[in-house]
Amino acid sequence: MELQELMSLYRRERHHEPGSMNEVLDFCKRKYVLGEIDIGNYRQLMETLHNEGATSCHELEAYQFD
Repeated sequence: MELQELMSLYRRERHHEPGSMNEVLDFCKRKYVLGEIDIGNYRQLMETLHNEGATSCHELEAYQFD
């Protein structure tokens, strides 16, 4: 699955445009946890999303304690 396919799936399931790449990242994580995206595809999508500037709320919390 490519990023555009993931975003299209997001639109179909959520019935709206994502407000940020962070929302798409969270959606991707959820799909992985539910077993709808395999590990290889998940890693590729996460790398692409990070390159697009997405950050996880868990990553933000980690930086606050450094």
